[in-house]
Amino acid sequence: MQRKVRKVVREAKIVLSDSERRREDESPDSVFYQDPRMVVHVDMKFAMKLQSLYSKRILPGSAILDLGASCASLLPEDKPFREVVGLGMNMEEMLANEELTDRVVQDLNEDPVLPFEDERFDAVVCASSVQYFTQPELVLAEAARVLRPGGVLILSFTDKAFASKAIEGWKSRGNLKRCELVMDCVRACSSFTTPELIWEVNPFSSLGLMLPALRESTGGDPFMAVVAYKDTPPAGWAMQ
Repeated sequence: MQRKVRKVVREAKIVLSDSERRREDESPDSVFYQDPRMVVHVDMKFAMKLQSLYSKRILPGSAILDLGASCASLLPEDKPFREVVGLGMNMEEMLANEELTDRVVQDLNEDPVLPFEDERFDAVVCASSVQYFTQPELVLAEAARVLRPGGVLILSFTDKAFASKAIEGWKSRGNLKRCELVMDCVRACSSFTTPELIWEVNPFSSLGLMLPALRESTGGDPFMAVVAYKDTPPAGWAMQ
């Protein structure tokens, strides 16, 4: 296993400083996530935007890896997929997710090496989890390894997080700087195309963290996503 980790380290540039990787709660993540949370951590508007993005970018019949999987993957219901493998922290949550065809419990902060062979998947998605990765450069390098050439990476997030488990590099940045951070982590792996940012953020939405009614009136949870492809985009691809 250590041999694989060293290989990943060579293939990924370092983006975050040691201090930016720290968290308020450094206790084992397995303890924090041992009790299931059967909730979707985004509002309905965000979920619908994410489903629409998946529908545009993930081809029917794809094999999908869902990193940070929980009780829902928010994949489009009108597309048949060959398989959807969830990798998360709580098996009970993932068992409640009927979109998944297989489930793996793994703490990527303890071991960023994905337990899958090279070029296994057509798409890797990660929704509302990238802010918890203490080694995002390594996780994304592994995502590139398990993607087939032309496969798509979709990282989506909003401004919500478990504050005690989010890395300092995330909490110290505003929404735009967070997007830039995620894009830098994607750029750190040379296998990915230039990352594309999808940004649907109302400037007043941050006030909605304190006033939920205001957030609803300003468009709901901010929607941010970073999309990239392995090696080269598939034929006929264009930014949408």
